[in-house]
Parts: sequence; C-alpha cells; structure tokens
Amino acid sequence: MVHVLSLIAELLRNNQKYYYPFTRKFLITVFSIDAELLHKSPMKKQILAILAVIYENLSRQPKLVTKYAIESNLKQAVLGNYSLIEEVSTLKIMNKTITNLTSKGIYFSVAEFHKYRVMDTVSSIIAKSQLDLFMVKMKMTMLNLSSTKAEASGNSLQQNTRSQMLEESKQ
Repeated sequence: MVHVLSLIAELLRNNQKYYYPFTRKFLITVFSIDAELLHKSPMKKQILAILAVIYENLSRQPKLVTKYAIESNLKQAVLGNYSLIEEVSTLKIMNKTITNLTSKGIYFSVAEFHKYRVMDTVSSIIAKSQLDLFMVKMKMTMLNLSSTKAEASGNSLQQNTRSQMLEESKQ
C-alpha cells in the first residue's frame, strides 16, 4: 500500500498542473489513515509526506471534493495529521493545502488550530529548523577556525624552518 501511495504522490508532485480522477473508495481509504494509525508506524514521516501531497492535490480539485461530499473529511484529515509533522517540506505542503481549502470556502477556526496543535507544530518545526541552521553555522565556523589554525600553524612551521635554515647557513 505504501509503495502504491508513494508512486501516486510522485506523479502528483511532478505533474501539479494535472487533476487526477480519484475514486471515492480510494479517497475513503486515504482518509482512514488517521493520526493514531500514523503515530504507531515506523514510516510515519514518509507516509505523512505522501498523504500531504495527496491532500494538496485534492485541495486543488474543488469539483471532485464537492462531487464526493468529502470537504469535512479532507479538512479533518489535514487537521488530524498536522500535529505529526516533523519535516519542513511536509509542513509547507500541508499549509498550502489549508490555503487552497480556505480559498475554496472551507474555513478553519482558531479553535480548530488550537485543538489540533497547528501553531505548536509550526513553532516547534521553526525552532528545530533554527537549531539545525545554528548547528550548521557553528560547524562551518569551527571548520573555518580549524583550517585557519592549520594554515597559521603551517605558516609558523614554515617560518621556523626558514629561520633554522638561515642559522645553519650562517654557521
């Protein structure tokens, strides 16, 4: 199942201008993958990324969503899985989904954002990203310092060698 969903997500991601005629049965199956089931899965990040791509594609197909009357299911699926997001790329896709749904008339309340920990998730990912960025900068600084020290010690070694050679030549 994961491999099939992965292939579908890859198709959707690479061909965003196209709309895909999902069946109602497929969509019900996708919506049955809830936060509780995902939380237990060792492949949570991958499955959530796949679901985010499918949700985003659906959010751009208001006729299909209306035809199958799955507006509330899609909204519930997005909000229900939001707190499990751990990667910035998945966060961006889910936020795009929310934006698309809002532009189509499916609104989200502040109370829903609090209930499903949307703001907490966003802030933790931003904090984690900032920490990751800080660590990268710190490592780069340390590498620059170590290379500068190596150059400095190499220069002082060369100067010492030159000094010794001059002294030996004078004798």
